[in-house]
Amino acid sequence: MRLLREYSAKLRVDGGVLPDPMMLKSGWMGENAGMNLWPSIYITDISAYIDGTSLVLLLINS
Repeated sequence: MRLLREYSAKLRVDGGVLPDPMMLKSGWMGENAGMNLWPSIYITDISAYIDGTSLVLLLINS
């Protein structure tokens, strides 16, 4: 019961309640179709986010 309360609380944002993504039946797009809409992201962006340094620069300089 506690887990259900915690899960429900995560759907409450700014005084409203978001639809439960596990219960969506319409307007839902599968991962294969949706991936075309995702923004491009590169390993350099990920490494810079993780440790503030570009992994590529570290590899080039080593």
